[in-house]
Amino acid sequence: MYWVISLVGALLVGALLTYLLAAVFGRGENLPPATANPWAEQHRAQLNENPITADTVGTVEFTQSLRGYNTEEVDRYLQRITATLREYENGQRGSSAYETRHDTTEEHTP
Repeated sequence: MYWVISLVGALLVGALLTYLLAAVFGRGENLPPATANPWAEQHRAQLNENPITADTVGTVEFTQSLRGYNTEEVDRYLQRITATLREYENGQRGSSAYETRHDTTEEHTP
């Protein structure tokens, strides 16, 4: 008789545990797709389309992830900054080379 009561008790505990786990974690059905963040387009535009200036670099905001900032966003923005700096440096080198040539020709002209 004792084993029957133990078996019924174990079944009740198992049923209760199954119910609680299903209530907490769900039944495994698919969830509806997450809604898009209403600020996502504005955020992407800030990162991808705004001109890169000293003022805009200081105001850029990245989305947070589990371990800090979203690395893909940061990497893309750093690539844009690198490209902008290269263009600037190439423009500076080109204009300084022109100025150097232009200045030396004026000095040698009598």
